[in-house]
Amino acid sequence: MADARAGANPERDLMRRQLGDRINCALEKLTPRERMVFELKHYHGLKLRTVGEILHTTEETAKKHSLPGHAEIAWIAVRHALRRSRPVSVPRTDANLGHETSS
Repeated sequence: MADARAGANPERDLMRRQLGDRINCALEKLTPRERMVFELKHYHGLKLRTVGEILHTTEETAKKHSLPGHAEIAWIAVRHALRRSRPVSVPRTDANLGHETSS
């Protein structure tokens, strides 16, 4: 059964696909070990201690390997959010500036 929401917002769907493409591109730039740590932690929900055990290393080493992936993905998410945000218009009044108006 098809999702009733599919295609309901083509702009949002396009942005979601673009974000996914950017994340995949960033993951491709990681070393195989960094990517493995990232995938085990984020896609499989494992703790770094468990990731370290799977990779026959320490939790601290797993953490070091996770940092490049986190930094790149976080930067992509921030840039994506900034592109999506629209300026909020706040009327400029004396009250907004902290000035008292005289009657």
